[in-house]
Amino acid sequence: ALASVLMKGYELPHNRRYIARAKKLLAASPCIKVGITGSFGKTSVKHYAAEMLAEKFRVLATPQSYNTPMGIAQTVRGGLDCDIFLAEMGARREGDIRELCELVRPEYGIVTGVGDQHLETFGSLDAIAAEKRVLAECAQKVVLGASVRFDKAGALKEGRDFAAEDIVCTEEGTSFTLRLGRERGRIETKLLGRHSAEDVAFAAALCSLLGMSLSEIAAAASLLTAVPHRLEKRVMGGVNILDDSYNANTSGALSAVETLRLFKGRKFVVTPGLVELGELEEKRNGELGAALVGLDGILLVGETRVSAVSAGYLNAGGDGGKLRTLPSLAEAQLVLKNELKPGDTVLFLNDLPDSY
Repeated sequence: ALASVLMKGYELPHNRRYIARAKKLLAASPCIKVGITGSFGKTSVKHYAAEMLAEKFRVLATPQSYNTPMGIAQTVRGGLDCDIFLAEMGARREGDIRELCELVRPEYGIVTGVGDQHLETFGSLDAIAAEKRVLAECAQKVVLGASVRFDKAGALKEGRDFAAEDIVCTEEGTSFTLRLGRERGRIETKLLGRHSAEDVAFAAALCSLLGMSLSEIAAAASLLTAVPHRLEKRVMGGVNILDDSYNANTSGALSAVETLRLFKGRKFVVTPGLVELGELEEKRNGELGAALVGLDGILLVGETRVSAVSAGYLNAGGDGGKLRTLPSLAEAQLVLKNELKPGDTVLFLNDLPDSY
């Protein structure tokens, strides 16, 4: 404890200087700055936007889930030799987005949606919406998701009317009709899940604002790769593995389960449940449990949240014989090693530890 206190005396001033240098670099760069936030999908939208825009521009994006001032500072420390800088912006408490906007000064913004993720720290959906609204107020042009409802005081100054329509999901990929204003075009991707179509549409709307044509967007979308650990498909020993271990929001979890059902053969899921949902945590985990009814094997990991998942599964008519609760992910993997056969599919859904 003493070492931690002593280290903070060094780290906090050092971090402030590090972030101040990044702020100067960003202010001096002529590149277009884009902020991306939301209760869900921001890492995926950033990833897809970076890959699509890279077909026409020099792009720098914060890597992985770097979405804090230090993460952004680390990304730009070597300079901004790019045309467009994409900054993911995370928020767990009031004031986080304001701090990030003051650092980046985004001209463009994307707010994917307002949901119950981080309800535990914000306390209410209104507080979450108010935090996400800060980016819409700071940016000159913004793309807003359907679940974002700001009043006129937080109105978007210029955006893009867009949607993913006629979505078709298979175990090989996802296709949909992209609507950009009055234009429509069919998009074919190798990405899995209904939510991937919606995330690509967000990225496409930004690409359109930045000057890409619908045909350029469609061509770039066909080359998109999955975000690591976000419904990423691998095949090992004839077994399909759906790695959605970084997903921690309700809508994404339900979409992942929907995708699992598309596969032939037996279907298994491994999950510790959903976290950081505050007063809604038990309800949302119960809903997740109900969504698992009909699968061939449900392996719940941990001790706390899984009780609500189990109750939701059983109350919805799930077969208790297919439900197992295990103390760790390692033990769940041992069970799978002995049980999985070629042709089976297993979904790893949210691998956050029981204490996070």
